[in-house]
Amino acid sequence: MYRLAEARRKRERQEAEERACVEAAWKERTARWMEKTGGELRSEKPPKSFYATRQRYAAVASEIARKLREEHRTKLIASSASRGGGVRDHRHQREEGMTEEEEAADKRHPRQRETTQNKSNLHYKHSRGEGKVPARRNKKPNTEAPVVPTQKEQQQPTGPSKEERKLSGLQAKLAALRAKMK
Repeated sequence: MYRLAEARRKRERQEAEERACVEAAWKERTARWMEKTGGELRSEKPPKSFYATRQRYAAVASEIARKLREEHRTKLIASSASRGGGVRDHRHQREEGMTEEEEAADKRHPRQRETTQNKSNLHYKHSRGEGKVPARRNKKPNTEAPVVPTQKEQQQPTGPSKEERKLSGLQAKLAALRAKMK
C-alpha cells in the first residue's frame, strides 16, 4: 500500500513538472511573438486556399480548351465554305441524299429505335433455352470488278504526272458535287 501511494505521488510530481515546463515554454513563445509583432496579426498575405493550385490548373485548361474549340470552328467553317456549302446537320445531308426507292422502303418498314437495331444486347432478350442468338449482319462483299490494266498503263510504269493527278482529283470532286445536286 505504501509503495502504491509513493508511486502515485511520484507520478503526480512528474506530471506537475511537465505541465510547468509546457506552460513556461508557451509563455516564452508568446512573449517573443509579442516583441516581434506588437500583438497585432499580420495582414500582408491571406492564407492560401487548399484548392488554389487545382483552381489555377482548371482555369488554364478551360482557356486552352476554349481556344482550341474556336480554332476548330473557324477551320470547319472555312473548309465547308471552300467546298461550296454551308454548315449542315448530318440529318439534312442524309435526307437530301435519299432516293425514291429508299424513301418508299422507309415508308413500308418504319425504322426502329437505334437500341433495338443493335444486336449486341440480344442475349438479354432470349433465354438460354430458346436457341441461338441471331448472328450479326455480315459485311457485303465488294461487288466492283477488278480493274484490268491496259497496254497504255503498262507502257508508263512511272505513273500519272502531277497534273494528271490533280485533274483526276478535280474530276472526282466535280462528279461528287453533281451527284449531290441531283
